[in-house]
Amino acid sequence: MLIERFRRALLVNELVTNAIKHGLAGRSDGHIWVRLSRNDENTVVISVRDDGVGLPADFDLGKSRGLGMRIVAALSKQLQAAISHRRQVDGTQFVLTVPLQRRADG
Repeated sequence: MLIERFRRALLVNELVTNAIKHGLAGRSDGHIWVRLSRNDENTVVISVRDDGVGLPADFDLGKSRGLGMRIVAALSKQLQAAISHRRQVDGTQFVLTVPLQRRADG
């Protein structure tokens, strides 16, 4: 359970770092929103959104060669999380749907 929490934290950290580094590069007035919500008793949804420059039109998460996105993809796979991205009017949003593992009783 602790390892999954650590992986989720690393995922959020990497997405926020990428938003700062790429989405808000050179800006001092940008915003980043991080949201965690319970989808149902078995899943959570993690969203990281920025109001930056947005992703290139040809961006493909599965083919991204950047280290940050490769880390995001690897951690998502380890957590069996579904990941998607959405282009916003201003910026980008990444959404992760993460299954929760139940604690063993006793």
